[in-house]
Amino acid sequence: MVLSSHVMDLVERLCSQVAVMHAGRVMATGPIDDVRGGASLEDAFVELVGARDVDQGALGWYGSSPA
Repeated sequence: MVLSSHVMDLVERLCSQVAVMHAGRVMATGPIDDVRGGASLEDAFVELVGARDVDQGALGWYGSSPA
C-alpha cells in the first residue's frame, strides 16, 4: 500500500518505510529511523526539501517546486 501525506506525524504512526519526494525526485528512502536520522520525520522532511530557512509553520515553500 502507498500512502501519500505531508502530515509527518501520521506517516510516522502508520508506516515503516518512507520515500521523501520533492520536485518529482526521491530525496530519501528507507526505514523511517534511517530517513529521519535521529530527528523527527518532519524535521528531516524540511531539511530534505530545502525549507529549513522558512518561518515555523509557514508553507510558502510548498508550492515553489521548479517546473
